[in-house]
Amino acid sequence: MKTNSILQPMAVNDEVLARKVEFVILSLLTHYNCYYQDSLLRWYSALRLGIPQLTDLNQLEDAFKRLSAGGIIELDRPITGSCDGGSKPFMTTLTPMGVSHWNSVRIHR
Repeated sequence: MKTNSILQPMAVNDEVLARKVEFVILSLLTHYNCYYQDSLLRWYSALRLGIPQLTDLNQLEDAFKRLSAGGIIELDRPITGSCDGGSKPFMTTLTPMGVSHWNSVRIHR
C-alpha cells in the first residue's frame, strides 16, 4: 500500500482512481481559464459521468485536498462536503505551479 498526502493508506487501485480524478479536475480547470466555481456535489455529478469508479463524495474531497496541499490548486474556502452535503459552492483556481504541473502531466499522458 502507498500513502496519499493526507497520510492515509491507499491501495494501488485507489491511487490510480485518485490520479484519474486529479487529472480530470485539472483538465476542467484548464478548459475554464484556470478557475471554476461550483459545489462539491456538482463536481461529483460531472466527474461521475466520465469516471464511474468514483463512488464516494469523500474520494473527490480528498483529491481537492491533495491538490490544494500540493500547491497545484487554491480553494477560496475549505471544502466541507461531509458537513454541508457538498452543496456550498467554492472557487477552485489553478496556481502557476499547477499550470506547470498540468503541462508535465499532459505531456507524459
